[in-house]
Amino acid sequence: MNLYQKIVLCLLLVCIVTNVTGQDPKTVGLIQYDSLSYNGYTLISPMSSNRTYLIDNCGEKIKEWTFDSPPALLAYLQEDGSLFRAERSSGLFGAGGSGGRIVHKSWDNKLIWSFIYSNDKVRHHHDFQPLPNGNVLVLAWERKSREEAIQAGRIPSLTRPDGVWFEHIVELKPIGIDSARIVWEWHVFDHLVQERDSILDNFGDIASSPNLFHINYKIANAFSPSEPGNSDWMHMNSIQYNEVRDEIMLSSRDFNEVYIIDHSTTIEEASSGQGGRSGKGGNLLFRWGNNASYNKGTADDQLLFAQHHASWLESEDSNKVGFTVFNNGIGSPGLDISSVEFISPTIINGEYVLSSDGIFMVDDHKTINDSEELSFSSPRLSSVQVLKNNNLLIASGNHGRIREITPDEKKVWDYINPVSNSGPIMQGTNAFANDIFRAERYSYDYEAFDGKVLVPMGVLEIDPDYMGCFLIDTTTSTTSVSTTNAFKIYPNPVNEVITIESLINDDLYFELYDVNGTVYRKGYLNRNSQIDMNDLSKGFYFLKIRVKDQAQVLKIIKE
Repeated sequence: MNLYQKIVLCLLLVCIVTNVTGQDPKTVGLIQYDSLSYNGYTLISPMSSNRTYLIDNCGEKIKEWTFDSPPALLAYLQEDGSLFRAERSSGLFGAGGSGGRIVHKSWDNKLIWSFIYSNDKVRHHHDFQPLPNGNVLVLAWERKSREEAIQAGRIPSLTRPDGVWFEHIVELKPIGIDSARIVWEWHVFDHLVQERDSILDNFGDIASSPNLFHINYKIANAFSPSEPGNSDWMHMNSIQYNEVRDEIMLSSRDFNEVYIIDHSTTIEEASSGQGGRSGKGGNLLFRWGNNASYNKGTADDQLLFAQHHASWLESEDSNKVGFTVFNNGIGSPGLDISSVEFISPTIINGEYVLSSDGIFMVDDHKTINDSEELSFSSPRLSSVQVLKNNNLLIASGNHGRIREITPDEKKVWDYINPVSNSGPIMQGTNAFANDIFRAERYSYDYEAFDGKVLVPMGVLEIDPDYMGCFLIDTTTSTTSVSTTNAFKIYPNPVNEVITIESLINDDLYFELYDVNGTVYRKGYLNRNSQIDMNDLSKGFYFLKIRVKDQAQVLKIIKE
């Protein structure tokens, strides 16, 4: 396949859905696709499915990977085209977000590595992060006994008989096909503070310890304050790595906070408050969202509410750090609507700065609140990604819906996951059990796609009337000329001859090719032209029609 053919197959931009006469209103799959949408492929792992999908901006499947279990809870596409995905596995304890197994597969769906991090003491959950060196950071619970928790300063009357689940991180170095070695680790249990009993461990002044976790924060049952709360005490739900600063960002849903820690430490330094590039060991370098968690504020000061997906903003400057977070909004004053938060911590000489009153400072904080027009609120799950054109890709996880909005808050792409716990959903019926934890879009120039044949293979939903959609190839153009209504094509599906009626005076050039890029027909079109398909085999073909310096590509079905 030559370079031109690869560009035709791989670099597609704007998709405008053609409505089929008599078809029910769309309830799943692609709902909207605007010309301002960022071009690329979106990775989703429906929470009730054993499959992970890569879809184009028309909602058509480009690639899928199959696994033995539903996700726990997401996947990451690597530069070499391989895929890391977490799976649910059996475990002796767990709560929402339970996982246990990390799986690595090739682009061709062949197993590269699989490892279970789950036993009677530990269990992976929610998120993990592949590292540039090939290792994997794993977010996990570790179960401490009631006695261990009390010795650490936990209030006995609010400590369950089966103990407490503290968060920790391990960095796994894959070995062979099913083994791994822990080469780095960090534990919340090593960075606690309590002020109730000077005889017990971790005694200190909580308000003067912004770099530590208050072991007795939010441990009572919200409905019965005299009863213990959940053993899953902090409920962290995301982990993200910053290669430029060698730091890790974490999100705790139940503490309503985002944290940053140093990854440059040794294991010994990570268990202490000294060492590493920061000099602070494994203590917190930064925290944001809920100052009340360390006695530096009240509920009125809280900024995050049950948030998900704290994620770094890209920057090559180690002194400029920013991050986004999907703020679910549960328990927030008012209507419990979700928002997207943008935070820029204050950094001087490479260090995060504390104010004179012991609160971490930020240079900037911006918020995009949900609205009736955007409609992205979700009580749980969810994610936000800043795309290269500064659009936002927002996954409303509880509703299985992904929306893309521009910086000025215009909705330009809208997609509803059509895969439920019973498989693909029929177009025209309401979506159900179609949750997604996160969505991520990869640009067409992402290294994973180099040398790959990327061909749309149909939508995920059950939609026998789907006719494909128009795609504009803008790889040679920076203009915004609309060719949406430049021509009509019929019939499709076709048996013998397909007719093309041009509605404009400009010259049209066409190519008809198959999924392998083989061109069967090409040439210039008149105002009313026909393409003979009689000698072609049954199957899918692609018709590319160029108008001026833009092109549209339509999938043709030969019956």
